[in-house]
Amino acid sequence: MKTRLYTPGPVEIPARILRALSQVPPHHRTDVFRQTILKRVTEELKRLHGTEGEVFLLAASGTGAMEAAVVNSAGSGDKALVVTAGKFGDRWASILKAYGIAHETLAFDWGTAIDPAAIERALDRDPQLGTVFITHSETSTGAIHDVEAIAQLTRAKGRRIFVDAITSVGVHPMPQDAWGVDVVVCGSQKGLMCPPGIATIATRAVGSASGSRATGCRASTTTCSEGAEERSRIGETSFTPPVSLVLALEEALTMIREERAQRSPPPPPPPRAGDARRRASSSASACSRRACRTRSPRSRRPTASTRARSSSGCARPTA
Repeated sequence: MKTRLYTPGPVEIPARILRALSQVPPHHRTDVFRQTILKRVTEELKRLHGTEGEVFLLAASGTGAMEAAVVNSAGSGDKALVVTAGKFGDRWASILKAYGIAHETLAFDWGTAIDPAAIERALDRDPQLGTVFITHSETSTGAIHDVEAIAQLTRAKGRRIFVDAITSVGVHPMPQDAWGVDVVVCGSQKGLMCPPGIATIATRAVGSASGSRATGCRASTTTCSEGAEERSRIGETSFTPPVSLVLALEEALTMIREERAQRSPPPPPPPRAGDARRRASSSASACSRRACRTRSPRSRRPTASTRARSSSGCARPTA
């Protein structure tokens, strides 16, 4: 009998991903690995996040991505607003405190959904609150928060929003560019079905949602170095990546794409040449047949018998 431990994660790894982990890993500076990063994993992550911006892979846990997001936002000079209703919302506050970044905390009871109106009031009270840090799916309570509504109001007020989506990417919809979420952090061990060890930071495309400031990946000792965005575009990494985990992530993203394709209704077949003419001809023929069946008896030529009956006083055919 197989023992199963029901926890928020790491999740049980599917057999296909275990087989991907067993591959001989290529060197991370070879064209084989560059193509894996650039053409498949990074592009699939962009599609999964719903962004045309950049996605950075880190050798870290999800908390490492949260820390990287905080470090890369530290130079703005603004205060941060941490919105929390559970343990992982509190983690944003802990990281900001560790880096000495000025912030306020807006706390809700654990297990409750965060009220966007309360966030709006907090931003209105203090114009220096430039970035909102929030959790999409709060693992410690099971509550999911209305990030779409919150991102809508941060855009309207020209503020940024950073979202911990470690347990929601691949599980709950959160189209990053469409909603206007500036930064999304994720980890490999939840909805992405991989072992722990990869974290991602996704930045929304510039101009995809008007109002708030776009956020890139600036230099820091924990995540990126100068030129990280350019290296990402050509399939390079700033540091040595967990190559086997990237291969596992490639297989996981393939599985997600396949499952989405199975759930989507098939598109209608494209029209073929001549279909319109055949439909027009068929319609004309059908109309002709109906006209023959419904022709009035008065329109028929009279026969000798009908003339005889008419002259003898028998009833004429009715129209």
